[in-house]
Amino acid sequence: MTHRLVYLSLLTALFATGCDRPFVAVEPPGIEVISPDLSEVQLSASITLRFRVTSLRRITGVEINGEEASPTSDSGVFEIMLTLSEGVNRLFVAAFDSEGNVGSDTLFSVHLPYGTSDILAATLPQPLANHTATPLAGGSLLVVGGLDANGLPSAFAYTYIEQGFDFLISELPGELAHARAGHTASLLPDGRVLIVGGSSVLDPGGASDFTPTGELYDPGSELFATLAFAGEPVTRAFHTAATLTDGGRTFVYLFGGRGIVAGSAVGTRSDVTVLEVRSTSAGDSLINVSPGGAVGAFPAVAHHIQLPLSNEGGFLRTFAAGTYEPPGGGESNPVSFRFLYTPSTFFFPFEVFEESLSPMQVPRVGHAAALATPGLAILTGGRTPDGSVVDNLEVFADEAGQFFRFPSSTALHTARHRHTATLLPSGRILLLGGVNTSGTTIASAEYILPPFP
Repeated sequence: MTHRLVYLSLLTALFATGCDRPFVAVEPPGIEVISPDLSEVQLSASITLRFRVTSLRRITGVEINGEEASPTSDSGVFEIMLTLSEGVNRLFVAAFDSEGNVGSDTLFSVHLPYGTSDILAATLPQPLANHTATPLAGGSLLVVGGLDANGLPSAFAYTYIEQGFDFLISELPGELAHARAGHTASLLPDGRVLIVGGSSVLDPGGASDFTPTGELYDPGSELFATLAFAGEPVTRAFHTAATLTDGGRTFVYLFGGRGIVAGSAVGTRSDVTVLEVRSTSAGDSLINVSPGGAVGAFPAVAHHIQLPLSNEGGFLRTFAAGTYEPPGGGESNPVSFRFLYTPSTFFFPFEVFEESLSPMQVPRVGHAAALATPGLAILTGGRTPDGSVVDNLEVFADEAGQFFRFPSSTALHTARHRHTATLLPSGRILLLGGVNTSGTTIASAEYILPPFP
């Protein structure tokens, strides 16, 4: 009761002296970037950052990462020359007013002085789309399967070895036991590659269109071997895969894609299937260890990408981005998220969590991506919801948790989708095949080039 009486007495005194205005919280200075557009990748390391500071009180100083910015002739506009490091740059902005209030913001800028270039040396031996390109432990690249120029599945396999700006391309002595497209090819800890899933057509209409078998590629013998399989069959294509290990055991987590979703119906899947690769003296086998064949209800996506990220806080992490593509096209909703895998005594052995991210700058499907550096993924090409095949690039920066688009001056020489993008030992990213703007399956290749030493 005493506190209430004091409060009423204060109100009476304020009204008696004419102070009848309500209390208004002091707003700290506001900060707005004018230029450059920080949602765009900066090709140059030197930028002049201009921004506007708004305040009801006089601004006494503005700092960027502790360095003082200079006022310009434009009221409330400040600028500072910055030298960016290659990759993600975190910019902490602080503005101070005359009464000691501080407005602050954390900005991110991505500097990647990359370019693109057509190349003839790496042209595919035949036009292909929805194939895979997997870096092997020895530095070569394994290209497997895909749909040919007639829309038929391929069983061919090739290896690429980078030699300067040239390539040594070899057709392997063995080929897939089952022609397939839209499969995944996962590098295992022992250096072999697991080929799993896929379809015999671009738009599967039933279970018979899927390829449920798994195969192992041995780089020593350069041959493929069909794996014995146990558990619920894998009926999915145009999905992604993540390889995880625990206690000497190897697991491959399959996510999304087109597949059987209810009874015999084909749809876009939103679940995860966990496979274990087991090797014993009796041979190799593949086991579906997921109860009921798959678990979880994550975003329903197909023709998307998934890349590994650095591990944090005990979590294994991957980044996924793509769109749901209904049969025959139509509207597609952009989806981007991180998967967080944490060791679990209950789930297989990893429990999977989903963390949503801001959307891609260009909603796309059928694109390809590669890690330029750890935590920086370059997304290339793809098809937009209106059916346009695009030549643009964008970057996902893990530290910022957002996408940055490349300027139009850095674009693919051939707009393409359903292609591959693979980081080579040289640091260059190789794009192979795909489908162009006229709907033709192509064999061409091009580079995304990092800066020369």
